[in-house]
Amino acid sequence: MSIPVSEIEAIRAEVARLAKVKLERVSDDTDFVSELGMGSLELLNLLAFVEQRTKVILPDESLVYLTSIDLIKGRFENLME
Repeated sequence: MSIPVSEIEAIRAEVARLAKVKLERVSDDTDFVSELGMGSLELLNLLAFVEQRTKVILPDESLVYLTSIDLIKGRFENLME
């Protein structure tokens, strides 16, 4: 399962909002924790946002896979294997 580009861009915008940074700082390989300073609360909010946008419920341990756009895309591709 791949996430449509429009959803990726919505997720990117939400990351920028949660991290309180400009959208341009959120590239596909930007680490949300080490580079943007997001904490566990922001990551939980991001998890809820991703679930809402994609209509896919992810286990809480998926927080490990929500630390960059690339990892989010990879997680959804792995769900379909």
